Amino acid sequence: MQFFKKVKRVLKEKRIEIYSKAVNLPFVYAPYELKLYEEYLSRLKHDTRINFISFNDCIDNTKINFVFRHDLDTLDCLKNSGKLIDLHIKHMIPLTIFVRMDDIDYSSKASYKYLSKYVESWPIGLHSSCYIDNNPIDAFKIEIEKFEAIYKFIPKFLTLHGLGSYKYDARMEFIKFISEFYQRYNLEFADFISKMRTYNYVVQDCHLMEGKRYLKHDILELPPKHAGSCYLFLAHPCYWR
Repeated sequence: MQFFKKVKRVLKEKRIEIYSKAVNLPFVYAPYELKLYEEYLSRLKHDTRINFISFNDCIDNTKINFVFRHDLDTLDCLKNSGKLIDLHIKHMIPLTIFVRMDDIDYSSKASYKYLSKYVESWPIGLHSSCYIDNNPIDAFKIEIEKFEAIYKFIPKFLTLHGLGSYKYDARMEFIKFISEFYQRYNLEFADFISKMRTYNYVVQDCHLMEGKRYLKHDILELPPKHAGSCYLFLAHPCYWR
């Protein structure tokens, strides 16, 4: 039995590897048309094998699981966020939204006016950049305090704002710390903590080439449909129009 499970796992990994190579080239550069995003949602919605899960849901090992995550990195992301959220409402597909509290690219207080009408019905988590601070833990506590003051609840979900190689070691150190002590901060889920979840493949709108963001051909073709697989669609609304 263990042998067959291993063979099945290896075959699944190989198919995903082949798929990844096949869709690797740029398809379109930002800004992207919203219809591309909606067409992707529609393809998923019409496939009965797809299981849409929220950020912290358990994976269904009999289905192909999909998670949608929106990182609001910039003010343009905030301003544009409603366009993509409304598509999820239209197609009734779960989504988790992540907002920054570092007051670097936009005012944390100003974020509420863009998200207020979604607070009651859509999960909103913290998109942290605390690791760039000289005192990451203190910065993290301040971000949580700001979030609670603005949104009137403590964030349960956490993602990290990626900055490439900048402060990479500090980011890894924070991940190591929060992976052990996340419950201390009333957190329930963070998808960079491997014991919580790993993704078989990530579709994302933020690939970078020569200063330009682009989508790969994976926006046109769904990943391999293996039962028990879990895929993430990571979007940044600032790249869509």
